[in-house]
Formats: sequence, C-alpha cells, structure tokens
Amino acid sequence: MIISILHKNSTILLLFSALIISGCGRKPTVVSTSYQQEMVNFINNTQEGQELFSFYLYPERSESFFQNGFYYFYELESGRRYYQVDIGGQASMYGFEDIYDAVVRINDTLYGTLHRIVGADTSIYRHLEIAVTRYAYFLKLFTDDNSFHGWRFWGYGVDNLDPRQYGTLLPGSGGSFSAFQSGDVIDVKSTIRSKMGFYFIFKNNIVKLPRGDTLTYRSVNRDILFAETNDGVRRNISLSSDGSNYTGGWRTPPGSDKFYRLITFEGPYFERIDTVTVGGMQQIYTTRIRYSDVIIPFKVDI
Repeated sequence: MIISILHKNSTILLLFSALIISGCGRKPTVVSTSYQQEMVNFINNTQEGQELFSFYLYPERSESFFQNGFYYFYELESGRRYYQVDIGGQASMYGFEDIYDAVVRINDTLYGTLHRIVGADTSIYRHLEIAVTRYAYFLKLFTDDNSFHGWRFWGYGVDNLDPRQYGTLLPGSGGSFSAFQSGDVIDVKSTIRSKMGFYFIFKNNIVKLPRGDTLTYRSVNRDILFAETNDGVRRNISLSSDGSNYTGGWRTPPGSDKFYRLITFEGPYFERIDTVTVGGMQQIYTTRIRYSDVIIPFKVDI
C-alpha cells in the first residue's frame, strides 16, 4: 500500500493513492487492505508511532552557516510522505511459532530553498530536496479482533546506516551509544532482522535517558546533526575540534510530554540541474538533493 501525505505550512493533508502490496512467502489467511492500513494507523495515531516517525526532523529555517566563502541558510516549505507495506511469510521467530512479519517503509521528502547571503542581500541559491526513509517492523501476534488487527510494532530501522560513518553519543547520566544502534555496546544481538533482509533496532533496545539529560557527540568527522534542545526547539548542534575529534553537546528537553526524541544526521548531497521553458524562455533550476540522512531515536524516561 502506498499512502501519500502532503505537508505545507504546518497543515497535513492525507491523500490515499494507488494500492501496491508486495511481500514474500505465503500471505496471512485473510488478505485485505485492512492489515496494511492498520499498520499505517499505528504510525499515524499512536504516540509511539507519531514520535518515532515524526515529520519534524529539521528546523523550518536553519541558522546561517559558512561554506565556500559565503554564508547560507535554508528554509523548508513543504513535504510529502508515502508508505509501502510488505507482508512476509509465516515462520517461527523471536520465540513465537508460525507468525507473520511485515515491514512498513516510511518515505518522507521535504522541499525548500537554500539562500545565499552576500553583504546585505539575500538570494535563492539552490532549491532543496531532502529524502528520508525509515522502517517500522511488525509481527502478527494476535487475532484480527485485537487492536490493529493483531499486528504489533517490533523494531525501528533506517536507510543508509553504516556505523563506521558516525561517532559516539555520550549521555551525562553515563554509558554511550552509537548511531548504529541504541545500546551500551555494538552487539549483533541488539538488532533484529526480518526475512526480507532489513535490519532493525529492537524497540526494547532503544536507549533510555533521564529527562533533561545532557548528550555529547564525538566524532572524527565534522558531522552535521540536529536535535531538540532543552527548550524543545530543534537546532543544529555545533561541533568544535580539539585537534583529533569534533565534539558538541546539548541538554535534552526536561519535559515528559514525549516517549521518544530523534537525532538527525545530515548525509552528503548532490546537485541536479533541470532546464524548463517558461514563456518561451529557457530557465535553469539547480536542486541540491540529500537522500541519505539518518534518524536515530532515544527513549525518554518519563
């Protein structure tokens, strides 16, 4: 199933489009769109689903930053979301016998403009497009007459997740965790894998931090990351160098209104050049595209 969402000026419009159902192995006895829709309903209508797969990943307007001899800032103006649901076959897994699993792929695309500052003037330098993909992994643990037709959320996954690319997060309360998985150490047992080849963080292994805890990020790379700070506003976390590592820190929000918070790691970009004809005149539009940003969650101990 593909379901589209358009987001503009803080208004979300749901659009239901063409049905695409795929999977592997044998489907459940009852095959209907209600299974796919109920998993999407979990993402849209429960606090856990809304927070883990939030659309709020970046500031709507960034702080200015210096690059290639100029200062820039970007503004996000609209976005689009669609879901793809894949139901797997029946098997025994995770201590359960003869159950089904499923993956919901959540695809978000955000659109905006990158502005360049020259003296007292500001001009549009590039159009901006950010594509983010996340996954929700489900197991069919109960009968159809239960909530969400018996499907239960089991794990969280993201695209382009290579642990060698990212540094370490150090909570003030102790321990550490990486962008690869939420746990004290990298351990293959702390991830789960569906038969369709996706890797996930088991939801019970997402690291839990006290309210208002501090977080320090340390990396050999000057990564760009965004997080909600103590006032609940999502900001770019500035990093400074000590000669061997880049380090930056922030205090997480002290409120108890959320179960989960998200940290966004910005990936590399490329630029696409489009030529369009407007009023008989050819114009060139250059779009800066990012498609490999990584979103890492942590739990809030409420």
